[in-house]
Amino acid sequence: MDSFDPGSYKSLFIKNAVSYLDRLETLLKAGEKDLIEIRRLFHNVKGQSLFMGYQSIGDLCLKGEKIAADRLKNNSLLQVNENTELLKIVELALSELKKI
Repeated sequence: MDSFDPGSYKSLFIKNAVSYLDRLETLLKAGEKDLIEIRRLFHNVKGQSLFMGYQSIGDLCLKGEKIAADRLKNNSLLQVNENTELLKIVELALSELKKI
């Protein structure tokens, strides 16, 4: 059986991660209230990042996922400071992606 080579999937990972993060940025800047979608997008980027070995991006997205999940659990909306924090997480994750 051939071993898995994450490098062969790097361009696909980057394309997907940028797409998800751009979508998150658009949703958050528009004041989107769909926390399920926001959590899902952070979750997807987190999982793919960790699978590919990009711990820093995964850790950032875990923070974003937790913020959205906590709001969902409490059945409440994002606070302004949380929205700002999520946008910063997206910005940092995109910055990390550019280093790859």
